[in-house]
Amino acid sequence: MQFNQEEIKQISVGITEIDQDHQEFTGKITELLAACKKKGVGSQTLAEMLMFLKTYVREHFMREEQLMELFDYPGLAVHAAQHASLKKRLVEIYAEQKRVNFNSYLMVELNTFLVDWLVHHVKTEDARMSRFFLKHDIPARQDFKKLFAHNSAAR
Repeated sequence: MQFNQEEIKQISVGITEIDQDHQEFTGKITELLAACKKKGVGSQTLAEMLMFLKTYVREHFMREEQLMELFDYPGLAVHAAQHASLKKRLVEIYAEQKRVNFNSYLMVELNTFLVDWLVHHVKTEDARMSRFFLKHDIPARQDFKKLFAHNSAAR
């Protein structure tokens, strides 16, 4: 599967930095899927993807959760629980990767898991979050850094 521009547009939540994160994520999934089709490519690609995910998940989820907290999003607990579930599954995959180093089953499992996560979570939970922001006239398209500068100054 390769995400085309229309599919990426469909998962837009209207918050520039979160949308950029999602685009980066779809690009990495596409790279991983392409690597799965090549013979002899595996361990290094999987390790690189897992390192990317470790940073991506921490930073992206933190941004989303801070944004939801800043604007008192009522779905924060459910949304954060889904983030925690993804983190837990990734820890399991990391452990498996360290144990076996690499196998094609693990790459396919990671691919399937990530695509399912992206499609389900972004199109449902992230879209719900975005609708809340827009319904309440929250400046969801405002520069993300300004939102957090405002949050920091308020504390």
